[in-house]
Amino acid sequence: SEQDKTAKMKFEKKQTIECSFQPLGIKFVTDNAIYVLTKESVYLQCFQYDESKSLFVENSTLAVCTALKNAAISQDVKMPESVLETDSRGQIKLVKVQQKPAFAKNEELWNNSSRLLTAKKRAARRRKRRREGGNVD
Repeated sequence: SEQDKTAKMKFEKKQTIECSFQPLGIKFVTDNAIYVLTKESVYLQCFQYDESKSLFVENSTLAVCTALKNAAISQDVKMPESVLETDSRGQIKLVKVQQKPAFAKNEELWNNSSRLLTAKKRAARRRKRRREGGNVD
């Protein structure tokens, strides 16, 4: 039957992970690890799943953690305290990288991030002309 084919999932809290600072980002990776981006002095906390304890335990000896920490310290990187922290001009410090415009080198037109907005505006103008009884393109 159709009901047998659908998978039923149940989530329940197994563990709370303690971070040294407010997390700025969290990434779950396939090797049973969780990476937590935090502010300076730690920068990246790594938690790996310990099968014997059935828990995530902190592993600060991973190469990626030490490499990121050393690079950030040598470059004197200052991390914000939260994802909503603003700079002196009132702009949010952490901003998502925007998609490249379509006219950039080797980019196709359908990769243009403003394409959808342009299409919506065109459709609105078309509906307006239709309501007013004008010609439709």
